[in-house]
Amino acid sequence: MRKVMKDIYGKRFRGLYIPALVVLSVVMLSCSPQSKESYLHDYKDFITEVKTSKLSPEEWKEADKKFQKYRGEWYNKFKQELTWKDEIILKKYEFEYNLIRAKESTEDILDELFDKDAKKLKKQLKFYSENGMQEDIKFLVKQAEEAGDAAEETLKEIFEELNLKMEDYQ
Repeated sequence: MRKVMKDIYGKRFRGLYIPALVVLSVVMLSCSPQSKESYLHDYKDFITEVKTSKLSPEEWKEADKKFQKYRGEWYNKFKQELTWKDEIILKKYEFEYNLIRAKESTEDILDELFDKDAKKLKKQLKFYSENGMQEDIKFLVKQAEEAGDAAEETLKEIFEELNLKMEDYQ
């Protein structure tokens, strides 16, 4: 039985080995640019996509990997063909990517800091209200009004969560 199976599968799949390698090679090659022009064009499209998309942390990891390929492996593949104008364009793409990446990181940090501050403010306001510290609450309300709409809106949300009326302290 084994001999029969081996003969059947050996004959059937022997002819697929080379076509499978060809397909695999085509797939692998299609992932990387095949000419300087396609490298520059694809890199530009990549930067545009990163600029116009709101990427998740997982997508940023993938984008970072792809960016490293554009800067490293694929750059080295075509660097002998690049003109000084091409080099300037590539530096611009690198600068743009790093700027977008830095902006994204900064926004995440600011959001996290804002959330921490809001939680701290809520805790402080709760303490003041539970201990009859009306003057301190009035001071917080005045500070929020002076700080601007975002601070005042945050304080209103905290008042609502604590079942307090902001009007009582204005």
